Amino acid sequence: YSSRFSWLGSSLKWIWILFRLAWKHSMRHPVMLLLGIVTLTLIVFVMTFISAASSFAPGIITELVETEQGQTDLILDPRFTEDGREYLNYTRASEIWNQMGFETSAARYSFQAQVTRVDKSGARRSRVVAFDTTQEEVAGIGEWQLPRVQDNSCYISSSLAIASGLQVGDSIAIVADFSELVLKVTGEQPRRAVLQTELRIENVIRDFMKKFPSDSSQQPGVMIELDAFQGILRSQIVGLSESEQALMSNFKIRDFATNAYLQIPSPRQEYLHPDNVVVREQVISALRWPIYGVDFRQLNAKLPILEALDEFSMISLFLSLLVNVALVVFLVLAWVILYSLFGYTVETRSYEVGVMRVVGLRKVGVVELVWAQVLLLALPSWAMGLLLGQGAYYAAIVFLQQNIGVRSGYALPGGSIAVACILGLVVPFVAAILPIRRAISQAPAEAFAAQNRGNAPTAQTVKITRESSRLPPALLSVCIITVVLGFMMYYLFPLALVSLNITLLLLIFMFLLVAMLMGFSLLFTSLDRVFSWITFWVCFWWQREIVKRLAMTNFASHRSQNRKVFLMYNLTIALVVYLDVIARSQVLYLNSSTEKSFGADLNLASENNFACCRDTVEAAVAESPFVQSFTWKTA
Repeated sequence: YSSRFSWLGSSLKWIWILFRLAWKHSMRHPVMLLLGIVTLTLIVFVMTFISAASSFAPGIITELVETEQGQTDLILDPRFTEDGREYLNYTRASEIWNQMGFETSAARYSFQAQVTRVDKSGARRSRVVAFDTTQEEVAGIGEWQLPRVQDNSCYISSSLAIASGLQVGDSIAIVADFSELVLKVTGEQPRRAVLQTELRIENVIRDFMKKFPSDSSQQPGVMIELDAFQGILRSQIVGLSESEQALMSNFKIRDFATNAYLQIPSPRQEYLHPDNVVVREQVISALRWPIYGVDFRQLNAKLPILEALDEFSMISLFLSLLVNVALVVFLVLAWVILYSLFGYTVETRSYEVGVMRVVGLRKVGVVELVWAQVLLLALPSWAMGLLLGQGAYYAAIVFLQQNIGVRSGYALPGGSIAVACILGLVVPFVAAILPIRRAISQAPAEAFAAQNRGNAPTAQTVKITRESSRLPPALLSVCIITVVLGFMMYYLFPLALVSLNITLLLLIFMFLLVAMLMGFSLLFTSLDRVFSWITFWVCFWWQREIVKRLAMTNFASHRSQNRKVFLMYNLTIALVVYLDVIARSQVLYLNSSTEKSFGADLNLASENNFACCRDTVEAAVAESPFVQSFTWKTA
């Protein structure tokens, strides 16, 4: 055990020495250390937050869709047959679904009725919906915060209240024909079956809280409780015979529902995947068994949220493309910055490393010394970038929960943490490979000679080497990239078009876009000499000849460092331009989609076809300086 503890103690002491030497060297160049830490911290923070933001983007889109379409995953409607309207036996269907473990469902009964005030004024044809508040709350349909509707009472929509001049406390009369329902219940065609009932307005609804769509044409005008409506149908249908009335007295409304609403059990993570194809597969997989469990051939299945998400699929693709391209560019940018810093560190410590090599330090020790320098820079940058990303993500989630209602955890997703680890820990070690090779390949004598040359004036060294028989790395890289590009364009691209694989098309487009960014960056980096000449003549054209020669000599001797700075600048500008183009494309796409859906900047609708004020509206629109043109559209 003593030998093990001795080995552990010596290892810890050696690690302490390495970090101490790295710290002393960093304190001699504090600006370089601060620049490296700040740069890497910003890169880790930005990419962590962007990748995390892309993870809750599907949640934001889903919340917007639920606000527009209602918080309902599946709607089952009975099909119309030659015998008329069919109904859904929800009692039997719910028993089948409960046996499957699918208990989040609810029944509704909707119909069209003539709604009037008790004094017979303000008659309107409106849609009446009966639902079970408690059952829909358990199923998670909508975010309804109102209590159950009392018996002989109802809720009405604000549009109906405004159109009919109704308010809380008023009474309304509902008249509707229920001959088809009585026929299905009794098996006999009634001579007359008219529902006549009076209800008191308990509340006027302005916000349906995702229980119904936001489109006024799909919203109900009158809302009542399902059980209370069952009692009304049993006793207040006029024109029935005694036998029909006896059969209707045992009527159960859930055996004759017009709609069944099914909800994926909470937390409904199926919608939170960034790929719309995967979302569709997960949602259909979760809802297929409830459909197959009943006679689906007699039902119409609607997936309102999933169908509306198809319109936002391009937005999700753009976001994923944005994150992927930004990740690639930041990886390259981080590698170039860190490679420059570590290369400068190895160059300035060559004499120190040479002395250590003379007194017995092996090549492994040189590698460990550079790694200590890498960790001294990478660890604080990774930690601070991750903490800043977590703070920004927490603030964004709190803001979205308060304003949109996005359902998401406060901790960073695992993918964002992985991105932070790659940028903050893996990339620094990869960037240090070439400087480490340079450090261990340099003999002590060369290090001493370099130190002596450091005190001499700036000089240029010309090396003449024999041609190597090995394949040049640049040529090998060009060959590999060309082969990959040909395979992608002549095999993967046609395959994606034939199979309609949007994900594969996105990957191909991302590869081409990254190749264009890198190609243009390398092209302009290769023109560094031209830009150096331009900079030289702009800054020194008025100087004396000796100053011009000195500046030109410095340009030539520091060309390697200037090329790296030029490459970093090109990559940064390319990324900024790319983000700007993507943002503008997103805005244009949303604007065009909105204009296509509405057809105009402003739509006016009237329940009575503008019978009250058609001429007035037309004159006001024609005289308005803000209206370029208008037209009438039939319903």
